[in-house]
Amino acid sequence: MTLLEAIVGEASSLFQQIKMHVDHILVGEPEITIDDTNPAVFLISGHFPTSVHMTQIKQFLASQGFNPVCEPYSYWKDLDEVEAELVPKIKQLYQQTGKKVSILGYSKGGLIARSIAQNHPDLIDKAIILGAPNQGTIMAFLDPTRYFTPSVDQMLPHSDYLTELNQKPPHPDVDFYSVYSINDLMVLPNRNAALPAYQNVRNILLDNVSHLGLVSKKVYPLLAELLKE
Repeated sequence: MTLLEAIVGEASSLFQQIKMHVDHILVGEPEITIDDTNPAVFLISGHFPTSVHMTQIKQFLASQGFNPVCEPYSYWKDLDEVEAELVPKIKQLYQQTGKKVSILGYSKGGLIARSIAQNHPDLIDKAIILGAPNQGTIMAFLDPTRYFTPSVDQMLPHSDYLTELNQKPPHPDVDFYSVYSINDLMVLPNRNAALPAYQNVRNILLDNVSHLGLVSKKVYPLLAELLKE
């Protein structure tokens, strides 16, 4: 895929996300039939004011026999504060089901998912990370929201947050997956989305999607496969 194709792909995915948000405003979120006895998957959205962009993943996972839960969070806050905000909700899911929860985070949400999995292995079975700047992204320098959103600076290469996160080896009781794309224009350089090599870590590099495309239907079969492993 050329740079032009990557830009077109990102623009197309952005259009689909905008359409999804408009539909959500006009029609509301589609009703999803969920069986609480199914394996729980906690979804964490990216750097957006809403979690609407996770709606279709939620629908797909429910159709595949999972119990997907996506809770909005204070996206402008420090990531450690967001983690403290979400962990009680995951703990509640764990207590309801009596089973460990899989966690799936997109972009910035992937960093949160990774940190939760490392800090709370008693609650988490698998951590699937989609297009997260695990080693930082230079695009964070260009984000105008960084002046009032602490979490953007935390996504800069060599930030204190990422330095601390990367110093912790992945907990051996959790399986970690990083799914990222060579055509991602938000995580630059692309290799910064990869996780350090460990026995329980799997990095999966795609070449047919953009950053926003990592939450598109092209990736859904892979997500189901990873969750069922």
